[in-house]
Amino acid sequence: IIKEDQLEKKELDKDDEDYEYDEDDEYEMEDYKTFTHALIDDSVTKIEGTAFACLNSLERIVIPNSVTEIESSAFCNNENLESIVLPNKLKEIDHYLFYECPNLESVTIPESVEIIGECAFADCVNLKSITIPKNVKFINRCAFSNCQSLETIILPDLIYKISNLTFDNCINLKSIVIPDNVISIG
Repeated sequence: IIKEDQLEKKELDKDDEDYEYDEDDEYEMEDYKTFTHALIDDSVTKIEGTAFACLNSLERIVIPNSVTEIESSAFCNNENLESIVLPNKLKEIDHYLFYECPNLESVTIPESVEIIGECAFADCVNLKSITIPKNVKFINRCAFSNCQSLETIILPDLIYKISNLTFDNCINLKSIVIPDNVISIG
């Protein structure tokens, strides 16, 4: 839950260039929130898909441990998002969760995570390093594709599958340690 004083709202105006019709002829507003930090209330247990997508002013978000599920694309396309603290009960980094967050440098993935979804961190061009928690068993396709600043990845011993294009175009990746438990790459 975001506090009211953190939002800047505009009145809907069909002639405003920030608005466009959707398929149902209802107005949608693009980039209507201008807050830079979000602190989610402890009563929240689930963040729905695209809930924080395309909020170009958002720089940092703190998610409480009460959240056990974050749906796909919840934080995608946030140009200024730099860091995020994820809850410690999260089981999956869902598909496209941080897709195209070019300024994201730091993410702490909790030990509870077992799956990293398709394109979860794709196009996070400033992500420098990431520690994959020990319980991750599967990394989906393109999960770290085009993370051009990524230099080192250490994979956990429990991982058994790394999908195709997982590290595609990671041009600065110097080191990756693949454990013996991996039975499928690509």
